[in-house]
Amino acid sequence: MSVLTLKYRIKDSTSSKHLSKMAGAIHCVWNYCNAVSLLAFRREKTFLSAYDLHKLTAGTSKDWRLSADTIQQVCTAYVTRRKQLKKVKLKWCSKKRALGWIPFKAAYIKLQGNTVTYCGHRLRLWMSRPVDGVVKTGAFVQDARGRWYVAFQCDVADAVEPVGHLDLGLDLGLQHQITCSDGVQYTRENLTKTHEDA
Repeated sequence: MSVLTLKYRIKDSTSSKHLSKMAGAIHCVWNYCNAVSLLAFRREKTFLSAYDLHKLTAGTSKDWRLSADTIQQVCTAYVTRRKQLKKVKLKWCSKKRALGWIPFKAAYIKLQGNTVTYCGHRLRLWMSRPVDGVVKTGAFVQDARGRWYVAFQCDVADAVEPVGHLDLGLDLGLQHQITCSDGVQYTRENLTKTHEDA
């Protein structure tokens, strides 16, 4: 199995309002993780783990109007980013400073035709291509122009090599255009000689 990422533009102008509100809630969760982690470090000189942040944010999904899994993913992303940068405190998230990002797992969305439903919001998509494979995770993402997209990460089966076929060699020769190792020859008329001036 391999992973394929598919990205689709979201149609509705009204959808951007809902998504922007959720992205604002994501910023608040991120900022909370930042504040409480900094406080814990100043008091005890220890960093909070993703598990610690999951416990601290448990039961807040209704207040933020996000799925509990999304909140956990934000907490995990915060800890991962802090470890990568090796910093005690990260930058605060705000609408001006950060683009919208709302992660989800497949269990928390419903994909039907050209629509995806998340947290009670039904969003229409520009389906530029069908969804291949099985959707595992994804995220709603915003670009610098304020447009919203949804990206799905799908598990797809690896391409299988044909069974029962022998390797075939090709000889690009002068007398015949192609001579295959199984003896088949392909030729065509010499277009230069056919169309040259007499």
